[in-house]
This record gives sequence, C-alpha cells and structure tokens, in this order.
Amino acid sequence: MQDTATKAAAPGPRPDSAPAEGEEQASYYGLQILPPLSAVFELAVIVAALLAIDWIWPALDINTIQPNPYWLPVLLLTLQYGTASGTLAVIVAIAAYFSFVTLPEQGVGENEFAYRLRVLAQPILWIAAAVLLGQFRMVQISAKRELARRLGELETQRDTLAGYANRLRTRCDALERDIASRPFYAGAALLDALSSMARSKGATPQQIERCLAAAFPGAAVSLFLRDGPTLQKSVSSGWPPDAAWSTVLPADHKLFQAIVGTRAHLSILDTAEETALDREGLAAVPVADLKSGKVLGMLKLELADARFMTDALVNQLETLAAVIAPALVDSAGVVRLGRGGGDGADPAMTVVALSSAVTLLPLARGDVEAMDLQADNVERARPKAGR
Repeated sequence: MQDTATKAAAPGPRPDSAPAEGEEQASYYGLQILPPLSAVFELAVIVAALLAIDWIWPALDINTIQPNPYWLPVLLLTLQYGTASGTLAVIVAIAAYFSFVTLPEQGVGENEFAYRLRVLAQPILWIAAAVLLGQFRMVQISAKRELARRLGELETQRDTLAGYANRLRTRCDALERDIASRPFYAGAALLDALSSMARSKGATPQQIERCLAAAFPGAAVSLFLRDGPTLQKSVSSGWPPDAAWSTVLPADHKLFQAIVGTRAHLSILDTAEETALDREGLAAVPVADLKSGKVLGMLKLELADARFMTDALVNQLETLAAVIAPALVDSAGVVRLGRGGGDGADPAMTVVALSSAVTLLPLARGDVEAMDLQADNVERARPKAGR
C-alpha cells in the first residue's frame, strides 16, 4: 500500500477570499467605519476641480448654478461608499461652500431667519441626503458582504471536498493496484505447503506456518498443541511483535475448557461464543485426530481482514484443522510436530488432507463466500478414506 493512500485527510487550503482571524475578520464581515482611501481621493479631485473652476472664471457664480455643483461629490460618494464617505463629502462641501464661495447678500426686506434658511438650505439637504441615501447604500453593502462571506465558506467547503475526493481517489487507485498486484498463485502456495507435509515423515513448524499463511493470507493465525493440562502455542503466522494474546492456556482457562472439554467451535460473531474466546481471538476450533477423535490442540484465528469474517469462518478453520491433523501424528497417534524421524502419516489420512485442501483454495484466493459451498468436502472424504 502506498503512503499516499494511508495518509490522514487534511483540510484543504483556505481560499483567498476568506478572511483571516483577528483584525482582518472585522473588516471582512463588518462594515467599514472610516471612508476608504479611494473615496478620499475622489472627493479631493472633485472639490479641487470645482474650486479651480471658481478661481479661473471668477465671473461665474457657482451659487447661481442649480442644482449646486457641490451636490456632485455628496451624491457620488454617498451612493458609492455609504454614509461614512457621504458625511465626509458633506463636511468638505460645507467647508468649501462657506470658505471659497461668495455667499448671496441678504435681500431688502428679508429677515434674518429667511436669509439664513436660504443660505443653509443646501448644506441641510446635503446632510439629509448623505444620511438617508447612505443608509440605503450601507444595507446593500452589508448584503454584498454577506454574500461574499457565504461564497468564501462555499469555496472552502468545495476545496475541502475536492481534497478529500482526490485523496479518496488516490486511495482507491492504490487499493486497486494492491489487489491487482496480489499473486494469483495463492492456491498453488497452499497446495505446495500441504503436499510438503504429506511427503515428509514429520511435519515441521515451518511447514505448518506456510500452510497457515497460505490459507489465511495477511491474517494472524496460530496452532496450539496440547501439552498435559495446558495448550501451548507451537506455530503462528502473522503475529505482530507486540501481540498480547496468550501463548499458554491453562486448564482453568475458558478457552481451554471450551476447546478440550466440550470440543466447541467458537466464533466472535456469536455472543455466547465470544465470551468463551475471552479476547484471545476471532475464532477457534479443536484440532482432533481423525481416527481416535482425541483433541491434539487448537487452531485459532486472532486477527484477519473483514473479508474473512463470515458465517463460514468456523467451517474454514475446521477444514484447515482437518488438513493439518494428519501431519501432526504418526500412524501410532503420537504427536510428532517438529521431531522428525517418524514412520510417515497414514496414507488414508493423507487422502483426507488432500481432499480437504480443495475446500481451502477459494479461501487462499480471498473468495470466502465459496467456502460455504465446499465446507462439507471434509465430511464426505473421511468415510471414503477409512474404507
């Protein structure tokens, strides 16, 4: 498996439109308090242009032009930037209006109130326009910023989902390559291991380990042999270095009593049987002498892929135990694993082992469902061998 397929998914990069934390978050999600620099620059240009016109053509009285030219910066900045910029434009317009523009003279018979109302009418209207129109513009700006915020969130989610999808695609490709690169001769490896045991005069732990590894590729499986009042681990395949499973099971252990005492076939898929396993594995079956029926030991599966966890798992282990049992004892029924020098396995029992091996070929290829159709081959082979 490639490293890229096993790496944890990390969140995708944050898009540029999304705000950062702290001071940038306030300016992104909230409304600006001070006018932007672009508004100040535009205001300066417009006011300077009006003052230049008044200075170049002194005969031209700006107050006589209707509407007043200072409406231009007020409306432009208010409708473009909102209340803050509009208020700044009003302040500058009022300052220029009373500082550089010649105010109209008070008419004959015009009282002070009427004169001041006529002079201050334009500034009052500027203030009202900046506040009212500016607030409408601020609502539009707020809605626009909310849309921008949602867009940033959607872009972040999109990038994150795209990153997860790419990593998932990479993982799927790696899994496909891993499956495609698996050897197609797993069944041949199992047959080689079984035939090696059948030809030898005494099965060795290496031969048993090859058989276990070929029958359950990638799994942790072990063979325990009975030694007086205990079951002791003799052969294992796929056990991790830090395995916490017991290597010796005393007579008072739940698993020992279930395997030796009641010859039970246990699977973690059954709640009652899971209690008897006592966290020692996923499934376990007794290994018995095919002639005498004596329990020689136990075959136990500790760790396996999900593809092995089916209702046929116990039958598969039973089949494998029936295959291994003839290689463990000689014709006199003496356990000879690893001792060598025996007189060879019973030929009838060898026929049973090779007949039973046929049922394990789908398992070696990973086709665990086919085991349901072939699990009874052992029972059919046993009476034939005894004739």
